Amino acid sequence: MKPAFRKLSLPVSSSFVLKNDDMPIKNPWHYHPEIEIAYSYKGKGTVFVGDTVEILREHDLLMFGSNLPHTTQRDYSYYEKHLNEKPLAVIVQFLPGFLGWDLYKAPEFQRLDRLFKVAGRGIRFTGKSREKIGKKLMAMQTLSPSARLLRLLSILVELAECEQYELLCSEGFVNVYGELHHARLNMVYEYSVNHFMERIALEKVADLANLTPAAFCRFFKSRTGATYHEYLATLRINFSCKLLAENRIVISEVARQSGFQNLSLFNRKFKELKGVTPSEFQRGLIFFTTLRRASRPLILNSALFINSQQQIVSK
Repeated sequence: MKPAFRKLSLPVSSSFVLKNDDMPIKNPWHYHPEIEIAYSYKGKGTVFVGDTVEILREHDLLMFGSNLPHTTQRDYSYYEKHLNEKPLAVIVQFLPGFLGWDLYKAPEFQRLDRLFKVAGRGIRFTGKSREKIGKKLMAMQTLSPSARLLRLLSILVELAECEQYELLCSEGFVNVYGELHHARLNMVYEYSVNHFMERIALEKVADLANLTPAAFCRFFKSRTGATYHEYLATLRINFSCKLLAENRIVISEVARQSGFQNLSLFNRKFKELKGVTPSEFQRGLIFFTTLRRASRPLILNSALFINSQQQIVSK
């Protein structure tokens, strides 16, 4: 098993794909050579990108680089209770050279080339510009084909100049996938994303890679810079952050649903990776949400937020 290759069909009158997406119930882990921009303007769910699990929020503006494995999953429990609602997003997909490779040699467009390379790790754009750009993406469907192309180019320039964004997956994952397209690691990543909520035996993933457990440990560490257990713990803790943010279940249940059979191990790993305990993380999110709803000025200057939130990378 490995990420499914998805072949995209271009419209006859366009050099890129522009479509609406409702996050289908069965949305497989996949990759494609096209770069993808996704603006989620309605809905709740989870996004899996490379070796990272993130909450998918309304007005999220994401960019996935060429051949970066990803999938978005709707929040099943929410939509089972709200049958009249469904998630909605606008998607743009295009090949890196859809405008011609010579374009990126021009000084004015060198930032685009850098943007496409950075997107190899997956990007979540933050700040005020995301909704502004999201609205432009939504309005593209009303334009003529030539006007759509000019609008897309304008949006890409804006994204390239955006200074507020987060990189989603680790550099180690991208290097392995981008350079080697290694079948062994593809199978291990795929299996881990689909089964991280269960107990995963080292012998099982080693068998997927057709290696002994000892050889697999050396292989995984040499290719990714982390042990398999470190990778799996990060995957589980990232997913637990999603559950904690939803504030629906007790922390012991969060641990269980994230794949931890031992609560003390969950608490220790969470503190190790996020810098705060699960309870502190959840209280911080509640406080953050309360401030937002009250429309008060928000200054994230405490260790709680600095340590528990992903670092925003500036150019």
